[in-house]
Amino acid sequence: MNQIKELTYRTIVVRLFNGWEDESNPRLGATIENIANIAEEVGMNGEGYVGFFSEGIDIEFLLYHPNPNVTKILEGAGIINVIDEFQYKVNDAFLESWKRKGDAQVNLINEAMLIKNGTPGYFEAEPTFFQTYDPSWDSSFAYGAIM
Repeated sequence: MNQIKELTYRTIVVRLFNGWEDESNPRLGATIENIANIAEEVGMNGEGYVGFFSEGIDIEFLLYHPNPNVTKILEGAGIINVIDEFQYKVNDAFLESWKRKGDAQVNLINEAMLIKNGTPGYFEAEPTFFQTYDPSWDSSFAYGAIM
């Protein structure tokens, strides 16, 4: 942030990491709270600066965030959210393909899990995973790029 400030940039675009925080890996710390605290610390949180943030931000959560640095950095900020076709298109090819997946794909997911059971981040898909859960946002972009 100090380097950005020295370059006199006034518009900051941040792709947030929307997931767990791991203090042993600082690259995983691009959360809105961390960014807001650092911006406040270096004097880039407030008048004269504007931020644009992405990654599926929960607006309601942020508007009432207990950290005043977060609410301050969001004053006048832009929020960028990707809207996948499957979220608004009735007969989306990606979503139809997703819902057709069965046991073979669930087994592949579970076999590919490198995180051990009992470790944070471990996940085991249930047999009805693809029929129960919607894909995460931005998934249809990857599907469209490949298919």
